Amino acid sequence: MSREGKPHEIVEQVAFVNVRPDGISQIDLLCSGFVREEDAVASCAVEAGPPRGAR
Repeated sequence: MSREGKPHEIVEQVAFVNVRPDGISQIDLLCSGFVREEDAVASCAVEAGPPRGAR
């Protein structure tokens, strides 16, 4: 997303849900906050490590 001409940002939201026979008993929502797109892409490249078979 881009807000008012600022650099693009990525926002990720993940929900964890506990379900019981009578319905949802608990919901937890985790939000990454606003992360600059360049920082997110660089972080993903580092965390992924080298491609399979690379030495």
